[in-house]
Amino acid sequence: MIVAILLSLSVALAQDDEAPEAPPAETAPPVEGPAPPAEAPPPVEAARPPAEAPPVEAARPPVERPPAPAHPPEAAPNVERPLAIPQTPRVSRPPPAPAAPADPELGADRLQALRKYRRQHLSVQHYSGLAVGSTLQTDYYGYGGYGGWGWRSMHVPYYYRVDGWGVFQGPQRLDTLSYLDRVGELSLQQVVKQKVRAKRTMGGVLYGLGVAGIAGSIVAGAGATDARTRAELSQWRLLSTASVGAILGGFIGGSFPLSKARRLLAHPGNTVDLAVIEEQVADFNEDLRLKLALTPRDVLSLENTDAR
Repeated sequence: MIVAILLSLSVALAQDDEAPEAPPAETAPPVEGPAPPAEAPPPVEAARPPAEAPPVEAARPPVERPPAPAHPPEAAPNVERPLAIPQTPRVSRPPPAPAAPADPELGADRLQALRKYRRQHLSVQHYSGLAVGSTLQTDYYGYGGYGGWGWRSMHVPYYYRVDGWGVFQGPQRLDTLSYLDRVGELSLQQVVKQKVRAKRTMGGVLYGLGVAGIAGSIVAGAGATDARTRAELSQWRLLSTASVGAILGGFIGGSFPLSKARRLLAHPGNTVDLAVIEEQVADFNEDLRLKLALTPRDVLSLENTDAR
């Protein structure tokens, strides 16, 4: 043991003698000028206080839970359980519209029925236009040595605007008697005929009075020319004045009943109210549609086309 220790020490000394010596370190030449400032020692950080340990939470008491039942109860049937989030109520959608029936095939019979309905159906339409009339213009003047009376007349045309509504059958406008015949109002048609006949009779009588006044005026003028005395001349003047009054009263007074008779015949609205006419027209068109076996769609398309 001691011999081994001595051998190891001798080997270590031999190795130290054989190692070369290190060369001396080169010294840096001196630098002329002021010496550089000495570097300041790094600042010493202040000692930080030890971090506080987080507070230790107190132990929570154990939560007691009720024991689960061995067999959970079954939910009652048809019972809705309340939810924490309310549900949006469902909006019920309406059922889909039924499909439109297909149009029947356009054959020769159906085409003939459509044309017949277009010609015969009634409609209430607005109309406007210009009409031409004439009036009798009469000038009176004195003549003769005794101041007799004379007259001169001529027909003067005039224009006026016609704006209103009427009942049409196809493209033709109907008068009162034709309309009442179409809708089957035969009793009212007879009443209108009687009124028109009475108005025309009154107008004819008054017009006859006006014609008599013309004749009297001619006779009075001739008699005043042949008068020999003032009394006779006065009588002829009186007759001439009465004739002129008969002319004016007869023609002017007779024009009113004749005009009323023309209005009764020309416009159904002077006999029947508009609301009643519209109901009668609708009933007539419905009967015609059923008679021709047409669909409401066909009838509506034809009436809308005629309204344009």
